[in-house]
Amino acid sequence: MKQLLLLVFISSQSLVAQQNALLVPFLNNGLWGIMDVDKTILVCPQFEEAYPPKNGMIRVKQAGKYGFIDQSGNIAIKIKYDEASDFQHGIAKVRKGKKEWSIKTDGTKHEGIIAICGTHYCMRPRIRETLVLYQEDGKYGFTHENLYILDTIHDVKIPDTFPAIFDTLIPITHQLMYVVKNGKGGFMHEGSIRGPALRIQSSLTFEYDDIHLFDCGFCHEGLNDIFAVKKNDRWGYARDIFHPNVFIETKYLTVASLADGFAWVEYETDKFGYIDRRGNEYFIR
Repeated sequence: MKQLLLLVFISSQSLVAQQNALLVPFLNNGLWGIMDVDKTILVCPQFEEAYPPKNGMIRVKQAGKYGFIDQSGNIAIKIKYDEASDFQHGIAKVRKGKKEWSIKTDGTKHEGIIAICGTHYCMRPRIRETLVLYQEDGKYGFTHENLYILDTIHDVKIPDTFPAIFDTLIPITHQLMYVVKNGKGGFMHEGSIRGPALRIQSSLTFEYDDIHLFDCGFCHEGLNDIFAVKKNDRWGYARDIFHPNVFIETKYLTVASLADGFAWVEYETDKFGYIDRRGNEYFIR
Protein backbone atom coordinates (compact mmCIF):
# COMPACT_ATOMS: atom_id res chain seq x y z
CA MET A 1 0.00 0.00 0.00
CA LYS A 2 2.83 2.43 0.82
CA GLN A 3 4.41 1.75 -2.56
CA LEU A 4 1.14 2.53 -4.37
CA LEU A 5 0.65 5.80 -2.50
CA LEU A 6 4.20 6.86 -3.35
CA LEU A 7 3.57 6.23 -7.04
CA VAL A 8 0.42 8.33 -7.03
CA PHE A 9 2.21 11.14 -5.21
CA ILE A 10 5.04 11.21 -7.75
CA SER A 11 2.60 11.26 -10.65
CA SER A 12 0.51 14.12 -9.29
CA GLN A 13 3.48 16.27 -8.42
CA SER A 14 5.48 15.74 -11.64
CA LEU A 15 2.76 16.42 -14.22
CA VAL A 16 3.48 20.13 -14.54
CA ALA A 17 1.26 22.09 -16.91
CA GLN A 18 2.77 24.23 -19.63
CA GLN A 19 0.37 25.63 -22.21
CA ASN A 20 1.15 25.93 -25.94
CA ALA A 21 4.35 23.85 -25.82
CA LEU A 22 4.99 20.72 -27.83
CA LEU A 23 5.65 17.91 -25.36
CA VAL A 24 7.45 14.74 -26.43
CA PRO A 25 8.57 11.64 -24.47
CA PHE A 26 12.20 11.01 -23.57
CA LEU A 27 13.90 7.94 -22.12
CA ASN A 28 16.11 7.98 -19.03
CA ASN A 29 17.37 4.94 -17.12
CA GLY A 30 14.69 2.72 -18.58
CA LEU A 31 11.74 5.00 -17.76
CA TRP A 32 9.94 7.58 -19.88
CA GLY A 33 9.29 11.20 -19.01
CA ILE A 34 8.05 14.19 -21.00
CA MET A 35 10.07 17.20 -22.19
CA ASP A 36 9.50 20.16 -24.48
CA VAL A 37 11.52 21.22 -27.52
CA ASP A 38 13.90 23.18 -25.26
CA LYS A 39 14.57 19.93 -23.34
CA THR A 40 12.89 21.27 -20.23
CA ILE A 41 11.68 18.25 -18.29
CA LEU A 42 7.98 18.68 -17.53
CA VAL A 43 7.08 15.13 -16.50
CA CYS A 44 9.69 13.18 -14.56
CA PRO A 45 10.57 9.71 -15.92
CA GLN A 46 8.01 7.27 -14.51
CA PHE A 47 6.39 5.46 -17.45
CA GLU A 48 7.19 2.05 -18.88
CA GLU A 49 6.28 3.27 -22.37
CA ALA A 50 5.51 6.64 -23.97
CA TYR A 51 4.82 7.56 -27.58
CA PRO A 52 5.01 10.80 -29.63
CA PRO A 53 1.90 13.01 -29.54
CA LYS A 54 -0.97 12.29 -31.91
CA ASN A 55 -3.89 14.70 -31.99
CA GLY A 56 -2.31 16.42 -28.98
CA MET A 57 -2.32 13.24 -26.87
CA ILE A 58 0.68 11.23 -25.65
CA ARG A 59 -0.01 7.53 -25.06
CA VAL A 60 1.74 6.22 -21.93
CA LYS A 61 2.00 2.95 -20.06
CA GLN A 62 2.32 2.74 -16.28
CA ALA A 63 2.00 -0.33 -14.07
CA GLY A 64 1.00 -2.36 -17.11
CA LYS A 65 -1.89 -0.07 -18.10
CA TYR A 66 -2.32 2.55 -20.83
CA GLY A 67 -3.70 6.08 -20.73
CA PHE A 68 -3.06 9.50 -22.28
CA ILE A 69 -1.34 12.75 -21.32
CA ASP A 70 -2.37 15.99 -23.03
CA GLN A 71 -0.12 18.81 -24.25
CA SER A 72 -0.46 20.57 -20.92
CA GLY A 73 1.32 17.68 -19.22
CA ASN A 74 -1.79 16.45 -17.42
CA ILE A 75 -3.31 12.99 -17.41
CA ALA A 76 -6.26 13.59 -19.75
CA ILE A 77 -7.49 9.99 -20.00
CA LYS A 78 -6.99 7.76 -16.99
CA ILE A 79 -4.27 5.11 -17.16
CA LYS A 80 -6.53 2.07 -16.97
CA TYR A 81 -6.59 0.25 -20.32
CA ASP A 82 -4.94 -3.09 -21.07
CA GLU A 83 -4.29 -1.92 -24.63
CA ALA A 84 -4.63 1.38 -26.45
CA SER A 85 -3.70 2.75 -29.86
CA ASP A 86 -2.54 6.27 -30.68
CA PHE A 87 -5.18 8.81 -31.64
CA GLN A 88 -5.84 9.35 -35.33
CA HIS A 89 -8.35 11.99 -36.41
CA GLY A 90 -9.55 12.23 -32.82
CA ILE A 91 -10.23 8.51 -32.32
CA ALA A 92 -8.26 5.77 -30.48
CA LYS A 93 -8.98 2.09 -29.97
CA VAL A 94 -8.82 0.73 -26.41
CA ARG A 95 -9.25 -2.63 -24.69
CA LYS A 96 -10.08 -3.50 -21.11
CA GLY A 97 -10.27 -7.19 -20.41
CA LYS A 98 -12.10 -8.79 -23.33
CA LYS A 99 -14.04 -5.64 -24.19
CA GLU A 100 -12.83 -3.38 -27.01
CA TRP A 101 -14.18 0.00 -28.11
CA SER A 102 -13.10 3.39 -29.42
CA ILE A 103 -12.76 6.66 -27.52
CA LYS A 104 -12.53 10.35 -28.34
CA THR A 105 -9.85 12.70 -27.04
CA ASP A 106 -12.10 13.62 -24.11
CA GLY A 107 -12.22 9.94 -23.07
CA THR A 108 -15.85 9.39 -24.03
CA LYS A 109 -16.91 6.45 -26.15
CA HIS A 110 -16.97 6.92 -29.92
CA GLU A 111 -20.01 5.61 -31.73
CA GLY A 112 -19.94 4.91 -35.45
CA ILE A 113 -17.66 3.68 -38.20
CA ILE A 114 -13.94 4.40 -38.05
CA ALA A 115 -12.04 5.18 -41.26
CA ILE A 116 -8.55 6.44 -40.49
CA CYS A 117 -5.98 7.32 -43.12
CA GLY A 118 -2.74 9.28 -43.05
CA THR A 119 -2.32 12.68 -44.65
CA HIS A 120 1.40 12.72 -45.47
CA TYR A 121 2.74 12.81 -49.02
CA CYS A 122 3.41 9.49 -50.75
CA MET A 123 5.64 8.65 -53.70
CA ARG A 124 5.09 5.90 -56.24
CA PRO A 125 8.49 4.83 -57.52
CA ARG A 126 8.73 3.83 -61.14
CA ILE A 127 11.09 4.55 -64.00
CA ARG A 128 9.50 6.18 -67.01
CA GLU A 129 9.19 4.28 -70.25
CA THR A 130 11.72 6.67 -71.81
CA LEU A 131 14.47 5.03 -69.76
CA VAL A 132 15.37 1.44 -70.65
CA LEU A 133 17.74 -0.55 -68.44
CA TYR A 134 20.19 -3.12 -69.70
CA GLN A 135 22.70 -5.40 -67.97
CA GLU A 136 26.25 -6.18 -69.01
CA ASP A 137 28.80 -8.21 -67.04
CA GLY A 138 26.67 -7.95 -63.90
CA LYS A 139 26.42 -4.14 -64.08
CA TYR A 140 23.55 -1.89 -65.14
CA GLY A 141 23.33 0.88 -67.70
CA PHE A 142 20.49 2.48 -69.60
CA THR A 143 19.33 4.15 -72.76
CA HIS A 144 17.18 7.27 -72.79
CA GLU A 145 15.60 9.41 -75.48
CA ASN A 146 17.57 12.45 -74.26
CA LEU A 147 20.95 10.73 -74.35
CA TYR A 148 22.74 11.84 -77.48
CA ILE A 149 26.00 13.01 -78.99
CA LEU A 150 25.69 16.12 -81.12
CA ASP A 151 27.22 15.84 -84.59
CA THR A 152 28.05 19.51 -85.17
CA ILE A 153 29.15 18.90 -88.77
CA HIS A 154 25.83 17.48 -89.88
CA ASP A 155 23.84 19.15 -87.07
CA VAL A 156 22.21 15.89 -85.97
CA LYS A 157 21.82 14.09 -82.65
CA ILE A 158 23.29 10.59 -82.51
CA PRO A 159 21.63 8.34 -79.86
CA ASP A 160 23.96 7.60 -76.96
CA THR A 161 23.97 4.90 -74.26
CA PHE A 162 24.86 5.28 -70.61
CA PRO A 163 27.57 2.68 -69.89
CA ALA A 164 26.89 -0.30 -67.60
CA ILE A 165 28.76 1.00 -64.53
CA PHE A 166 26.13 0.70 -61.80
CA ASP A 167 25.87 -2.09 -59.24
CA THR A 168 22.18 -1.32 -58.93
CA LEU A 169 19.57 1.34 -59.69
CA ILE A 170 16.74 1.99 -57.25
CA PRO A 171 13.77 4.11 -58.40
CA ILE A 172 12.60 6.57 -55.73
CA THR A 173 10.09 8.58 -57.75
CA HIS A 174 9.15 8.55 -61.42
CA GLN A 175 12.05 10.96 -62.03
CA LEU A 176 14.58 10.18 -59.31
CA MET A 177 16.92 7.20 -59.00
CA TYR A 178 19.46 6.09 -56.43
CA VAL A 179 22.45 4.63 -58.27
CA VAL A 180 25.29 2.59 -56.80
CA LYS A 181 28.80 2.32 -58.20
CA ASN A 182 31.53 0.29 -56.51
CA GLY A 183 29.50 0.10 -53.30
CA LYS A 184 28.83 3.86 -53.01
CA GLY A 185 25.57 5.55 -53.92
CA GLY A 186 24.37 8.83 -55.36
CA PHE A 187 21.28 10.35 -56.96
CA MET A 188 20.32 10.83 -60.57
CA HIS A 189 17.35 12.90 -61.71
CA GLU A 190 15.75 12.25 -65.07
CA GLY A 191 15.78 15.96 -65.83
CA SER A 192 19.60 15.87 -65.78
CA ILE A 193 19.69 13.16 -68.45
CA ARG A 194 20.26 15.31 -71.49
CA GLY A 195 23.21 15.24 -73.84
CA PRO A 196 26.20 12.88 -73.99
CA ALA A 197 26.44 10.09 -71.42
CA LEU A 198 30.11 10.89 -70.73
CA ARG A 199 29.26 14.42 -69.56
CA ILE A 200 26.43 13.20 -67.32
CA GLN A 201 28.63 10.48 -65.86
CA SER A 202 31.35 12.99 -64.94
CA SER A 203 28.83 15.08 -62.95
CA LEU A 204 27.69 12.22 -60.70
CA THR A 205 28.91 11.92 -57.11
CA PHE A 206 28.84 8.75 -55.03
CA GLU A 207 29.05 9.47 -51.30
CA TYR A 208 26.43 7.35 -49.54
CA ASP A 209 26.73 3.87 -48.05
CA ASP A 210 23.04 3.03 -48.34
CA ILE A 211 19.50 4.40 -48.38
CA HIS A 212 16.29 3.18 -46.75
CA LEU A 213 12.85 3.90 -48.21
CA PHE A 214 9.86 3.83 -45.85
CA ASP A 215 6.32 2.75 -46.63
CA CYS A 216 3.62 5.40 -46.51
CA GLY A 217 1.51 3.39 -44.08
CA PHE A 218 -2.11 3.85 -43.05
CA CYS A 219 -4.39 3.57 -46.08
CA HIS A 220 -1.90 4.86 -48.64
CA GLU A 221 0.21 2.91 -51.09
CA GLY A 222 3.70 3.91 -52.11
CA LEU A 223 6.63 5.35 -50.22
CA ASN A 224 6.93 8.21 -47.79
CA ASP A 225 8.64 11.30 -49.24
CA ILE A 226 11.24 11.30 -46.43
CA PHE A 227 13.86 8.59 -46.72
CA ALA A 228 16.99 7.69 -44.78
CA VAL A 229 20.55 7.97 -46.11
CA LYS A 230 23.68 6.40 -44.66
CA LYS A 231 27.12 7.97 -44.77
CA ASN A 232 30.23 7.00 -42.82
CA ASP A 233 28.17 4.33 -41.02
CA ARG A 234 25.67 6.90 -39.71
CA TRP A 235 22.09 7.54 -40.78
CA GLY A 236 20.29 10.80 -41.52
CA TYR A 237 17.26 11.89 -43.55
CA ALA A 238 16.72 13.34 -47.03
CA ARG A 239 13.60 14.81 -48.56
CA ASP A 240 13.24 16.17 -52.06
CA ILE A 241 11.70 14.29 -54.95
CA PHE A 242 13.75 16.25 -57.50
CA HIS A 243 17.11 17.17 -55.97
CA PRO A 244 17.52 15.35 -52.64
CA ASN A 245 19.20 17.19 -49.82
CA VAL A 246 20.06 15.78 -46.42
CA PHE A 247 18.05 17.93 -44.00
CA ILE A 248 18.85 15.86 -40.89
CA GLU A 249 22.55 15.10 -40.82
CA THR A 250 23.90 11.57 -40.84
CA LYS A 251 24.69 10.97 -37.16
CA TYR A 252 22.46 8.12 -35.91
CA LEU A 253 23.22 4.42 -35.58
CA THR A 254 19.68 3.33 -36.51
CA VAL A 255 16.62 5.24 -37.67
CA ALA A 256 12.92 4.69 -38.31
CA SER A 257 10.26 6.34 -40.48
CA LEU A 258 9.43 10.04 -40.02
CA ALA A 259 6.07 9.59 -41.77
CA ASP A 260 4.11 10.45 -38.63
CA GLY A 261 6.23 13.47 -37.74
CA PHE A 262 8.50 11.71 -35.21
CA ALA A 263 11.07 8.93 -35.55
CA TRP A 264 12.66 6.54 -33.09
CA VAL A 265 16.47 6.70 -33.42
CA GLU A 266 19.49 5.12 -31.78
CA TYR A 267 21.81 8.06 -31.09
CA GLU A 268 24.45 6.09 -29.17
CA THR A 269 24.90 2.37 -28.70
CA ASP A 270 21.76 1.07 -26.94
CA LYS A 271 20.53 4.63 -26.31
CA PHE A 272 17.29 5.63 -28.00
CA GLY A 273 14.97 8.59 -28.30
CA TYR A 274 12.68 10.56 -30.60
CA ILE A 275 13.42 13.24 -33.18
CA ASP A 276 10.94 15.31 -35.20
CA ARG A 277 10.95 16.44 -38.82
CA ARG A 278 12.85 19.60 -37.94
CA GLY A 279 15.66 17.51 -36.49
CA ASN A 280 14.83 18.47 -32.90
CA GLU A 281 16.06 15.79 -30.50
CA TYR A 282 13.96 14.77 -27.52
CA PHE A 283 16.68 13.15 -25.45
CA ILE A 284 19.63 14.24 -23.35
CA ARG A 285 23.00 13.04 -24.60
